[in-house]
Amino acid sequence: ETIHYQQFLETFFIGFILVYFYDYFVNRVVHKMDGHVAYFNIRAEKEAYLNDTNETYLQNRTRYRWLFEKII
Repeated sequence: ETIHYQQFLETFFIGFILVYFYDYFVNRVVHKMDGHVAYFNIRAEKEAYLNDTNETYLQNRTRYRWLFEKII
């Protein structure tokens, strides 16, 4: 959750919500993924899940990088 908090701060909260729902919509409608797969392909979720167990990730994290990752 601390990764999501950093993402919130980077996008001024409302930006996070917009990016999150945009990614989910594109995954569901354009790429025709089911809901579960679409959720795990949201950029914010990918960063959070990939680094969930890395205790030093936040100290080495590159800000805004997750925003420029591909949706799929």
